[in-house]
Amino acid sequence: MCQSVNPNGARSLKGKQVGNADAVAKIKANAAQQAADLRGIVEDIRRSGIITVRGIADELHRRGIRAPHKQTWRNLGGSKMIEAQIWRP
Repeated sequence: MCQSVNPNGARSLKGKQVGNADAVAKIKANAAQQAADLRGIVEDIRRSGIITVRGIADELHRRGIRAPHKQTWRNLGGSKMIEAQIWRP
């Protein structure tokens, strides 16, 4: 596999975020939408009596709801997303 090399080194990239604001805003908007979509599903699962993160993860998997970024609901990112839905005010 070929890797490109920055001839100026990593130090030249430090602190430069030129043109990145739009991309970051879109990523944040997509994450907020995914969380909103998940909120109702997690609430439904909790109303059915499943209240643990592992139980909710198993139920999301059983329902065929995919975790973001092709991960599983049990990994760190997936479980944190579930916990955010469970413990949100």
